Amino acid sequence: MGIDGDLMQLLKTRAEAIARGLPRYFTGKPCQRGHVAERKTSGGNCVERSAILAAFLITAALGGCATNPAGSDWMAADFNKYDSNYAAFPTNRLTVGMPRSELAAIFGKNLRQVEANQNREVLAVDRWASVQGPDHVNSRLLLTVRDNKLSSWSVERNTLNVKNVNPSW
Repeated sequence: MGIDGDLMQLLKTRAEAIARGLPRYFTGKPCQRGHVAERKTSGGNCVERSAILAAFLITAALGGCATNPAGSDWMAADFNKYDSNYAAFPTNRLTVGMPRSELAAIFGKNLRQVEANQNREVLAVDRWASVQGPDHVNSRLLLTVRDNKLSSWSVERNTLNVKNVNPSW
């Protein structure tokens, strides 16, 4: 259902469109994502973004989300955490005595140093939980390295490290 171009020029605000009982209006200004398109009266969202989101949700529902982190629930995941680890720890690939370089190859950018002194280094890898609300660290793999070789590891459960939370909470 299209809106006549002349009428569209007059409908610059959502309130005007609501007053006329119309489903859309046009401000001529870009939305927060840069689209210059009609907006829905129901929520003020641009129709371009709604179409993109609908296509994404249909694709995700039919075939899964290709960009969603492995191990996360695409319906609940915070989509701003593409770089976070949701997958199970590959402890079956760990052996005492393996070089630190192999740990870096296995865990990549998820591996971080949490403690170090002359004799040892403790590295950590977080596993995030995909939940309704803010995602959080559910478990942490701690790797102890001595003389650049893995000497032991352990898994801490139920850690709490919430990421990207609105500071007004």
